[in-house]
Amino acid sequence: MKSARIDQISSMLSATPNDPFLRFALAKEHEKNGEVAKTLSAYQWLIDHAPDYAGTYYHYGQFLLQHDETERARVILEQGLRTTREQGDLHAHGELRTLYDDWFDD
Repeated sequence: MKSARIDQISSMLSATPNDPFLRFALAKEHEKNGEVAKTLSAYQWLIDHAPDYAGTYYHYGQFLLQHDETERARVILEQGLRTTREQGDLHAHGELRTLYDDWFDD
């Protein structure tokens, strides 16, 4: 189901197709609309093209966990932990660490 919000974001993306904030907003809108394949594609685009966009890792990992993709989620969360540690983003790193430990605390 395509929403007016998705149309608006898509229009903005036509002007700035590599804007990670807009790509993230698109992923969240697809997620809100229950569009699993489009959500996965949007999050994966961010991982592939904007790996420094820290917010992706938490939300993508959480989405994967909610859809029983635990091993894929583990990989994404571990990648996010490395990225946020390298960036010195303590807040994002802490959120990722908590989510990771809740699911994968070995």
